[in-house]
Amino acid sequence: MKTKPSFLFALLTSFLFSLLPALGHAASNSAAAQAPSMQVAQTSTEHTAFKKQGKSSFKERLMQHVAKKQVKQSHKAAKHQKSHVPGGKSQIIALILCLLLGYLGVHRFYLGYTGLGVLYIFTLGLFGIGWLIDTILLIIPRGLTPKGQDSYRD
Repeated sequence: MKTKPSFLFALLTSFLFSLLPALGHAASNSAAAQAPSMQVAQTSTEHTAFKKQGKSSFKERLMQHVAKKQVKQSHKAAKHQKSHVPGGKSQIIALILCLLLGYLGVHRFYLGYTGLGVLYIFTLGLFGIGWLIDTILLIIPRGLTPKGQDSYRD
């Protein structure tokens, strides 16, 4: 059974006010008799005013958070599906370009890393160290992949 927090609060306060006369702490009969109904009206008015101000309850905020998470996950899944393009780059071609012209960064241009390709041209493959590392990474599956993709075409 789902109940709203304002209803539970009103029910709890009316129960507590019903206990007050038995304990001898009631201020006056008319005030004690009117308090529970006034509390319910005040709580529902506060709840309505709370909604009118544009603020949402905890349950609504939780539902919005869950919905945002689901949207992010669906976008992530869609991005993953896009990243495996059937007409993508070949790892073998990238390796051959790296072995033959790797010191000029031709393989980096082929894979879509234009900025690093320019850097390789001016530094001759990062003084040979970058060329060596890229050769090793191109031998390893998923070591150096095309920009924006997580694997090569099969």
